This record gives sequence, structure tokens and C-alpha cells, in this order.
Amino acid sequence: MKFYFEHPNAFFILLPAVVAVAALVWYTYWSQSQQSFYSKFQIGLLAALRLVALICVIALLLAPAIQLYQTIHEDPLIIIATDNSESLKNYANTCEETMNKAKSALEDCRIDHWTFGQVAQKSELRQFDELRSDYSALFRSVQENYQPSSVSAMILIGDGLFNSGTDPVYSSQQLSYPVYTVGVGDTTRQTDAAIMKVSHNQSTFIGNYFPLQVDLSFSNLASKTAKLQVWEGSELLDQRNISIEHNRFFRQESFRLKADKTGIVNYRVDIHPFDQEQNTANNHFDFSIRVIDQKQKILILSKGVNPDNAALIRVLEPQMNYEYKLVTQPGDPINPQDFDLIIMNQLPGGKAANTPSLEEISKSGRPVLWLVGPQTDYSILNNLGAGFHFGELKSFGYSSAVVDADFDFFRIEDFWSERIGSWPPLQVPFTDVELSGNWQILARQRIEQIDFPRALIALGRVEGTKTALIAGEGIWKWRLYDFVQGGVDAVFDPLFLKIINYLILKPNEDNFNVYYQPNYSEDEEITITAELLDENYEVINSPDIALRISDRNGTDYDYTFDKTEQAYQLNIGQLAVGTYALHATVEYGGKQLVEEGSFRVDKLQLEQTNLQADYNTLFQISQTTGACFAEAARFDEIIEKLQADEHLKRQKFRQQVFRELIQLKWFALFIAFLLALEWFLRKYWGSY
Repeated sequence: MKFYFEHPNAFFILLPAVVAVAALVWYTYWSQSQQSFYSKFQIGLLAALRLVALICVIALLLAPAIQLYQTIHEDPLIIIATDNSESLKNYANTCEETMNKAKSALEDCRIDHWTFGQVAQKSELRQFDELRSDYSALFRSVQENYQPSSVSAMILIGDGLFNSGTDPVYSSQQLSYPVYTVGVGDTTRQTDAAIMKVSHNQSTFIGNYFPLQVDLSFSNLASKTAKLQVWEGSELLDQRNISIEHNRFFRQESFRLKADKTGIVNYRVDIHPFDQEQNTANNHFDFSIRVIDQKQKILILSKGVNPDNAALIRVLEPQMNYEYKLVTQPGDPINPQDFDLIIMNQLPGGKAANTPSLEEISKSGRPVLWLVGPQTDYSILNNLGAGFHFGELKSFGYSSAVVDADFDFFRIEDFWSERIGSWPPLQVPFTDVELSGNWQILARQRIEQIDFPRALIALGRVEGTKTALIAGEGIWKWRLYDFVQGGVDAVFDPLFLKIINYLILKPNEDNFNVYYQPNYSEDEEITITAELLDENYEVINSPDIALRISDRNGTDYDYTFDKTEQAYQLNIGQLAVGTYALHATVEYGGKQLVEEGSFRVDKLQLEQTNLQADYNTLFQISQTTGACFAEAARFDEIIEKLQADEHLKRQKFRQQVFRELIQLKWFALFIAFLLALEWFLRKYWGSY
């Protein structure tokens, strides 16, 4: 135990205070009147009681504390994680038995239960109904919720099949504890005809032919003939017979289909089931395509070749409703009116490409996305009236992104904020950015772990024209890093597509706009946003907006939009698979404004595509983390290893504890006792 004062000059203060208190006590008890009333022993005792009590009170003012060492006993923590996806629905009893066996055998350990599928969460509720399997989300969530040294081991119960997130073997390399994997499911190759994957465009144009590619897998069906059909509603578009050459047969079939009607068109791919098949859910695949009647044009103006251009082009290329033109060198004159969106990269910046004049662009009324960096001429940029102004530029630095929680022009998924914050920093001008007009900041700057209020990404309207600013160079690194992080769940492309969609969407004549995606998956929450502008193109949200969603059966669902700081937003949750029509209305300016459209909720068929368990993935996870793998029937082998592991015994360790005396009740009672005893003795000996 160690005693000390937190006040830096405690002893220099305490010494004269003790002298002063001692003098006061001496004057009180050694006066002539006190000596005639008490004996020397009584005076000494009473003076000592008061002196000690007063010194303790003075000492408390100097924040005294003691340092102690406590011996703490802690049981090891084991996490039992169960795959809660649909692929294990037929093995629910096996999972429950394995989990109960682990609980009873490891009763001396602390056990936390987790489930994972679409999301990972701390829960004992297992319904085996989730539509995705994401092992990396489990590892990431556990890392975020526990200190690295607090988890002793993990028991992972699953079939090894994953269809979301990053490779679980790669993700497990970051773990500091062993992961014991338990294989559940059937590894034998069953008789099965499966549609493994269907590749198609999300949108196309009326009258165009679009490609459709179907990946097929056949097991234990050698010498059979499969019938493959493609339907549009109840109309058969194409049919083929496929000869299955051996028991492990893969085939890729390509089709060219014509889009002959606008809107959302629903299609279906079928394989006629065989008698021996147990899983026929993967014999069908539904999808939809939005057929549109015009393309929107995007002009990318850049000061020379820049990798940020490539990152934006990779976002645009898969979108059939957009076409882009990249200009980096002098060429033919360009009319801004021919384009729906202009992206300015590192411009204005000296003698760049033979681009339209800045005055032409500002007068065109076209939305502009500005990307600035070291090559930008900020003095010219500040005079354009683009809605932002950079302060005096002294140097450049590097800034990460911090998503602003108040941004509501469109929905930012919860996990996006964390992902965006982990991306590499952009090279930014080290100066303030002033925004004028109706802006919202999507991401602010974070430099060397210090958050700054200035914008890194901002969107808004300037005199009725949509504008966006990315105040940094290097977004190509964001896309590359995001791909490594997220794989199929990448964030960069959807984020920048939302920015581009926001900018390029033309306001209606009545200035009432509703924003939504043309397609959602059945496990996705549907969020719809709306925007209402007054005559000055200023955003308002005082009137209520009503929304009616109707399914194909004629059932109506009525909602009212929630009001955000400047706009409207509505989260209607998940809807059943199908096509829906929406009808939004608002009363403003003495008339009713109406927006109509449609969207489709697509069936997510990832879990039923392949039901053959992959124990090799589980084995590699356990080997990577220094543990072992066993099938559920041999789970006792894992229990024996856990019980023999010395690291999983009850741990005893000493912990250093600091406590302030003012927080200790017994110290306050001690002072009260001294004062009370002095008072009692004075009364007992006849003093008044």
C-alpha cells in the first residue's frame, strides 16, 4: 500500500496548516481557564482528539489517495457462436445439442452466446432463418465488443458456407484467441440441379437486347437431360435442353433478351426438378430489370490523367442509364447543355483541357461535382460563386473522413460510417471551407485523430442548382481499400452512386421529389426520402407528406414521412418479395403535388443455392487460430482439449487500485468518531 496526495504542492501546504492547527488547539486547551478545570491527562487527550480530527479534515482538501493491490479471480470467457442462417434449418437440433453439451461441460467458464448470419449479435435466440452467412461480421463484432485479452476461446458451430463479407479464413488471422470449429451439415454430394448464379444488367433501354448469363451445377445426374426455361411473367421467352455429361457437371448458358416494355420487368429462370432431388429451392431464380427510355450523360473534366477519374468511371460503367465522356486533353468544343452532370476534377487549374469556360458551366444550370486537390487554382475557384470558399491556403495535409450523423439527403447505412472512417486519408488543402447556400455535410475532416468541423464531402443547392464538393484528392485509394475490406459488401461504389444519383436527378416542375432505389433485396430495409422546394429553391419541410404503397394484389399500405432537419425520410422496414407502386402526395401552395413510381423487392436465394457443407473452411479457421476442428458427432474431442488447456483455468492476478480517501466511508466515520468522542468526554467531565 502506498499513500500520496494528488495535489502537486500538498506537503508545502500541509506543514504550515498543521502548525497553525496545533497552535489553535494549544491556545484552546492550555489556557488558564481550561487548566483549572481539566487535569493534564484530560487536556492532553482532548487536544489530541481535536488535533487529529482537524488534520484529517485539512488533508482531505488536498485530495489524499492510497494505492492498493487486489487479488482478483476471474473465470475464462468462452464465446459460443452459432450460424443462424437458413442453410442450417434442417440441423437445428444438432446445433442445440452441441451448444447444450458445451454449456454443461464448461460450467466453470463464463459463456457468452452469439449468433451470426446477415448480422452478428450477442443472443441465445436461434431461428435459422437469416438469408446470408457472414463469418467475417462475427469476428469483427466480437473484436469490437471485447478487449483482446478478455476472450479465452470461441466455439464456432456452422457448416462453413459463407456468401457475404470477406473470406473467413483471412478474417480469422486478426484474432488473438483460438477458434474451435464444429462442423454441422451434410458434406456428401446429393442429387441436385442448381442455379448457382444469374448475371444480368440492373437496367437497360427500351428496344435494346441485354445479356443474361446463367451458371448451372448438376450433381449425381450423369446422362440425364435438364430443361432450362426463361420466363417473363407467364410468357416463355426461351427454352433449352442440357445434356448432363457426368456427376459433377457445370454449365454456363447465355441468352439475349429484348426489352420491349418500360418500367420494372420481372423475369424467372427455371430448371425442371428431378425426382431424386431433395432441395428444389435452388431450381428457380427470380430477378427484375428496370427498362428506361433515355440515358443521362455525364461529363468528366480533368486536369490531365488522374486515378480518381478511374475510380468514378468504375462506379458509372455498370449503370446502363448513365453514359460518360472523359476529357483530359484539348479537343473539340464541348457544350455543357449536352450533359446532365459535370464532374470537375482538379479544375480550375491553369491550362487544362480544351474544356468549356467556367462561366459557361456556371450559367448552364447543370449540377456540378467538384473534386479539388493540389493542382486546383483556389483563387479562381473562390470567384466562381460555386457555393463554397476556401480560406488562405498555406499547405496541404491528409484527412480521414468522419460521417456526419445529421446528414439526411439520402440514407447512410450504419456500418458505412465505420467503414468510411477507416479509409486512407485524402490530400486536402489545410484551410477552412465556408459553405454558402443550402448545404449538408456528408463527411467532415479528421486530421491526426483530431476532428475538424470543416467539410470533406458536402452536397447542396446553390441558387437552385445541385452542387457537391469533395475537398480532397485520392478517392481511388478509398475504392481500392474498400474492396479489400468489404469484398462483395463494398461501400465505395454504392456511396458515390448515391451522390451521383442525387445530383443528376432533375427536379420536377413542382419541385417535389421522392428518392428511392429501383430494387431492394428481401433482407434489406427500405428507406425512402423526399424533398420539397419553395419558389426560391429553398428546401422546406413544414407540410406533411403522405405515402401510399400498393402491392400487386391491390393491398395498400399508408405512411407519413418523418421530418428531418431539412428534408423527409421514411423507413418502412422489410417488405415481401414482389413489385410495389408508390404514390406520394403533399399539399403546398394551394395545390396537391404528386409523385409516383415503382420498385421491386427481389428474393434473396443465397442460402438455398448450395447446401453441401464446407468443412474445409472450418478446418482452416481453426488451424489459422491455433485450435482444432471436429464434426458435431465428435464434439467431445474439442471439450477434452478445452478442459486440458491451462489458459482456460480460473485465472488469479493482482490488480492495482487507486482510491481517494474522500470516497472511503470509513475515513469519514473516523473523523466523526474523533469529534464525537471529544464532545462526549467534555460533557462527561462536566464541561458545558
